[in-house]
This record gives sequence, C-alpha cells and structure tokens, in this order.
Amino acid sequence: MIAKYAFHAFDKSNPFIFIPIAHGYFYIVYILTVLQLSVQKRISFPTVLALIAAGTIPGASFVAERKIVKKYS
Repeated sequence: MIAKYAFHAFDKSNPFIFIPIAHGYFYIVYILTVLQLSVQKRISFPTVLALIAAGTIPGASFVAERKIVKKYS
C-alpha cells in the first residue's frame, strides 16, 4: 500500500508496474513451499507461522531457511 500511494506504483504509465505484482505472487509461492515442507517434515505449527512471518521481513527468510535446513536435513 505504501508503494501504491507514495510512489504511484500502480500508475498506468509506470514501466515497473510488474515488480509489485510479481513480488506478491512470489510471496504466495513462498507460503505454499513452506506449507509443503511442513507437511513433508512434520514441522510444528508455530514454526510454520514463524517461517511465514520471516518472509515478510527482508533477509529474515534467509536466516530462517538456514536454521530449518540445519535442523531437518
């Protein structure tokens, strides 16, 4: 929402309109990947919520992914 109003990201003349749209789709793919991993590895629900929340903080998903790989591989 900030990008929409502060930077006019959804203006029809903006050549970079695809970036926020693609970002949203990639986040949905990230959530589906976390859910698939949680079913396969039987990860607890609070850990799944933490992984999904980590996807909202820049860089935190990389740290969380590293910890999950160490724990479940």
